[in-house]
Amino acid sequence: MVQAISQQEFQRYPQAATDAPALPAAEEIAWYATEDALWLGVILRHTRFEVWGWTLLLAYEDGMYRQEEGAWNLGSQAAALRQLLARMEGLGAGGR
Repeated sequence: MVQAISQQEFQRYPQAATDAPALPAAEEIAWYATEDALWLGVILRHTRFEVWGWTLLLAYEDGMYRQEEGAWNLGSQAAALRQLLARMEGLGAGGR
């Protein structure tokens, strides 16, 4: 089961730094977690081009969350949310 979480709750999960370049024009809009908090998801909006996307983070054995996959250039927040939730539900609790 996937549930919406607050930004404050999302920020309590440790996230590893990545080599990926930062997206200064990307704004985090909504945050989600699987029931076991193995997977975290974020809905993103590009503030300059008005496109939507999502990213999915996985908890690794060291306790850090790292980006596993994502999508960009979606036409609406609803489309991004549908894709993210479908992916997270497909992974299920403890799935990979």
